[in-house]
Amino acid sequence: MDILQAVSALSHFSQAPHQGHLTRMLRVFGYLKFHPTLGISMVPMVSSFPTSSTEFVHQQWKEQYPHATEEIPTDAPAPLGRPITLVAHVDASHASNLVNRRSVTGLVVLANGVPIYWHSKEQNTIETSTFGSEIVAARIAAEKLLAYRYKLRMMGVPISGPSLLFGDNKSVVTSCSVLSSSLKKRHNALSYHKIRECVAAGVIRLFHVDGKQNIADIFTKPLPGDVFRHHRERY
Repeated sequence: MDILQAVSALSHFSQAPHQGHLTRMLRVFGYLKFHPTLGISMVPMVSSFPTSSTEFVHQQWKEQYPHATEEIPTDAPAPLGRPITLVAHVDASHASNLVNRRSVTGLVVLANGVPIYWHSKEQNTIETSTFGSEIVAARIAAEKLLAYRYKLRMMGVPISGPSLLFGDNKSVVTSCSVLSSSLKKRHNALSYHKIRECVAAGVIRLFHVDGKQNIADIFTKPLPGDVFRHHRERY
């Protein structure tokens, strides 16, 4: 997880690398050599979630999204074992690619506190605002949570309640969680309504979290050493 952002950024130059890219690649290998014992804690427990500045408020979504329901597999085996709570942290680095000005999506999905999927990838569209890049990242996270909920059910794993999605952009959280919110940036309508429909179906709940507590920040851009170590040591 800790070298994902560096590997993702360097992979853009794998066809025709310059000397600077080689130097940075050697730094990645140096980091791995200096930390040979780092790993992911595979301790199945519900971790303490970041404190949200706003509590989730139930809305009357039926009028706007009357057909919003979660797709449940009909041929899944009977669920057995301990229920799983899925949590995702998402972030976006707006226009961080200086060549084409595309943003980077950072995402991690946790099952009962254990990271099971992490993602650092350039977005397919060029967003002209921070809100645009953040709502695209949130839509990607919502789709990934839907996919894992379906996949785990097909494995006979019980899912506990709605999945939680934490992001550090308060405008995205408010726009997609509050029924009366409106969208002014029409080119983001698909991402906007996809997330709101997931919320209306009771599949996902969005929460705002301070950027310093958002572990997805580690997947979007190079961070200062103390911030990087803070996120790395959490999992």
